[in-house]
Amino acid sequence: FTLDTTEPVLTVENPVNKSFVSSNFSVNASWSDATTGVKSQVFNLSNRTQQINGSLNSKLDTSNLSQSEYNITYTAKDYVGNEVSKRINVTLDTEKPGISPSTPVDNANISGEFWINASVSDSLSGIKNSSFTLYNSTNTTEGDLNSSINSSNYDDGEYNLTYTAYDKAENLQTTLRRIEFD
Repeated sequence: FTLDTTEPVLTVENPVNKSFVSSNFSVNASWSDATTGVKSQVFNLSNRTQQINGSLNSKLDTSNLSQSEYNITYTAKDYVGNEVSKRINVTLDTEKPGISPSTPVDNANISGEFWINASVSDSLSGIKNSSFTLYNSTNTTEGDLNSSINSSNYDDGEYNLTYTAYDKAENLQTTLRRIEFD
């Protein structure tokens, strides 16, 4: 007969404490108990008004939750009732960042040097990165927004210009403009 008074080992893996998360994120942890094994492993996501419970290592459907700060409590319990809990805080951000392209205008006919300019914004988690992709059937160029490009270095013809922005919760926004090099 072995007396088990030791709580299981619980390691939170995802999401990271004090991080921004977008919709449908995963709640992952690892657990072990050398004596009796782990009987249950669950989580509870809550704020002042909303709550979700479920099994660890699952994907959350957050479509019915509001953007807000949440606590996630991870709990593992062994077969004799020893229990361990760990809590982290996350901020749910489900809104895509904003992109406001200023140059070039849609359907612009361009010859020579021009600027690819846009302002990007995100009111909750902030902008992680932003970029552009200029492409047609034969050429692709990627770079940072607010860059100078010389159309003389490209074949004449129609191009797609995609402005891209990710916020810190990994929400993606793209805006497409069509331009022509002459």
